[in-house]
Amino acid sequence: MGWPAALLLVLMVFGAFERSALASDPPASLSVRITVVVDPVTMRAEKGPDLRLPHVFAPDDAEAAGETARRLADLVLGRMLRVDTDLPGHDRYGRLRIRALRDPDADVWAQNPDADILEQMITEGWLAVLLEPGMPEADATRLLTAESRARRAQAGHWKSGAFRVTRAEPYAGRTDRVAIVLGRVRKTSRIGNRLHLEFGPDWRRDFTVGLTGGARKAWQAAVDEAQPARLIRVRGWVRWWNGPFMELGDPALLEFLD
Repeated sequence: MGWPAALLLVLMVFGAFERSALASDPPASLSVRITVVVDPVTMRAEKGPDLRLPHVFAPDDAEAAGETARRLADLVLGRMLRVDTDLPGHDRYGRLRIRALRDPDADVWAQNPDADILEQMITEGWLAVLLEPGMPEADATRLLTAESRARRAQAGHWKSGAFRVTRAEPYAGRTDRVAIVLGRVRKTSRIGNRLHLEFGPDWRRDFTVGLTGGARKAWQAAVDEAQPARLIRVRGWVRWWNGPFMELGDPALLEFLD
């Protein structure tokens, strides 16, 4: 089946979701039976496109990622689940983005209608939070709180070391991967429309965060520019550019800790 036919099938089965996403209506809900867990954040239902858990990331270690996928399978495989979709409705690979995933037959769901399998995976330490643009503040707080509980309890991959919070100075983490980094800002500088937060004495080799858009506005609203020494936690993709460098545009990825 070629792409146009596959797209037609998606529109036929999930037309309501596509209309909601295009019209910016509230996210829709449906019931699906999960038949395959593709990877730690992707599932396949009996009909329609693959389903993806947004706002999270799994370990990049293959063995740890496999553990996460197996735990997700324990929770969802073969079960009829209630799915609440996110906006935008689909990612660039055509997977349906899930805002919430619940098992109506589970005791925890009966006791707490807000109980969510994604939040459970985070609380157990199998997934970590990487908020995507548009996440409602209340939902973002809920997921970050779940991750905080997992870190304190050394649950799942927080105990194994597959997840960790890396200190910004000196930065001992790797590049070309997602990281959660903690540090106190030493000084700030501007390059064009980007505000650079510097954590070490040498910007040519030390960890730097570049803030754009909403993240820059959030920093400027919260910090006295003359005294920028704030303790922050950031999360995102780290690449090498005059040292390890992370660029953030979404303020949800920037947490002030003092």
